[in-house]
Amino acid sequence: LTAGDLLRLAFAATIALAGTLELRRLAREHEALLDAERTHAAALRELASLKGDYGRMVAHELASPITAIRAYIAILESGRSSAYGFRRALTAIEAETDLLQALAHDVGAIATIEREDFAVDLRSTSLADLLAAAAEYNQT
Repeated sequence: LTAGDLLRLAFAATIALAGTLELRRLAREHEALLDAERTHAAALRELASLKGDYGRMVAHELASPITAIRAYIAILESGRSSAYGFRRALTAIEAETDLLQALAHDVGAIATIEREDFAVDLRSTSLADLLAAAAEYNQT
């Protein structure tokens, strides 16, 4: 073996070692990226499940007032209600349509929140005012 052969052998060993180390580094980097992608995919699956649950909940919430409105319309169409019953049915229909309008507003608000450019404007509010508004909403 000549000194040149030894130098070439040492150079080849250095290149092989450096290549092996670089491949290991890349493997670790790709493993970290794969883990992050798996976490992201799991979060997307959970979000899809939540959206499905939300859709079922909205459908259920919309069905209740629609059923009530149809029942009151059937009562009115029968012509067998008194003036008091007629007025009471109209009041109930109005309350149910108000509920539908509130639900439609809530669905629109949620769609707005899901946009990427949505921003929250934090401000303080009175707990008493918040509870009063919630109590008023729940009276319907």
